[in-house]
Amino acid sequence: MDHIEAIVKNVAWSDRHDEESFTGALHERAVWDAQKCWELEAAFTALPLTQRIFPN
Repeated sequence: MDHIEAIVKNVAWSDRHDEESFTGALHERAVWDAQKCWELEAAFTALPLTQRIFPN
């Protein structure tokens, strides 16, 4: 999966938000999925510091 897509699906106000994503499961069902958490962290660390996730 694309790193930006992995991040965007975890953003609640994104139209691509996925309720099965790490943040979706955490907020909707209070489920901490360690695997999804590591995937999200890996997506953030894979981006260059100057990468914009949501353009203005």
